[in-house]
Amino acid sequence: MRLYLVMIGLLVWGSCGALAWERFEGATLVADPRNDGDSFKVNLGDREVRVRLYFVDCPESSGTSPYQRRRMREQAYYWGLETVDQVMENGLNAKQFTHDLLLSGPFTVYTLFVPTPGNVKDRRYYSMITLSDGRDLGTLLVAEGFARVHGVVRETPDGVGGGPFTTLLEDIEASAMLKRNGVWADTNPDLLADLRALSRKQHEDEIEQHAVYAALLREGIDPNHADQATLEALPGVGESLSRQILKHRPYSDLQDMLRVPGIGPSTLNRMRPHLVFSKDS
Repeated sequence: MRLYLVMIGLLVWGSCGALAWERFEGATLVADPRNDGDSFKVNLGDREVRVRLYFVDCPESSGTSPYQRRRMREQAYYWGLETVDQVMENGLNAKQFTHDLLLSGPFTVYTLFVPTPGNVKDRRYYSMITLSDGRDLGTLLVAEGFARVHGVVRETPDGVGGGPFTTLLEDIEASAMLKRNGVWADTNPDLLADLRALSRKQHEDEIEQHAVYAALLREGIDPNHADQATLEALPGVGESLSRQILKHRPYSDLQDMLRVPGIGPSTLNRMRPHLVFSKDS
């Protein structure tokens, strides 16, 4: 997982290496139910944007989507927690910690406006936050045990390389663990090694499965015979839409799939290069 995130960080760095950090002083927190410990909406004076902290990752505070549930399970393994309920409880604590800090006074946002992967309708931009007292928000979250060192990295606004800054944060995280700050208070030390090993094994299995799905996409997926997991590999298809595809099959051709609720011309065009229809469909 760390190698994967470093690779993402390099890609992000490469895409914005020639850009300079933009600095927004006097920023304020915008109330929003989707705010989290490491992701929240801010007012920059002339606009409102949603930011996502570089370097750190807080526990999820809700688990409504399959993606969030997978994230919560992986976070539980990392922190040595026995249940995902503990993840959510600590995620709410992290959210409150960030909320209180950002409401303590205007803060400074540093960003390159590099968007995170994901929903373009709810675009987030990687950023770093300096509080009104000069402290870095991400560093505080790690020190208090409300975040782990896990995420996209890059050179900081004051010129510290992404690697050295990550190493510093990892030392701070080790200190938080020894002090049993924040999430670490709930860690089961007898399970930590086994849970992290399980997490690494599941990640390796996911990489292998992704390779299988990539091969299927190249060869073509038949919507009349594919199982739900394979259908979810199609661009624009998630858990809900894959169920609708299963419910309304068989399909005679590509255009016939437009009768599936949730599939419009745009989604169909994204799926088009990866679909095949067998003669017995």
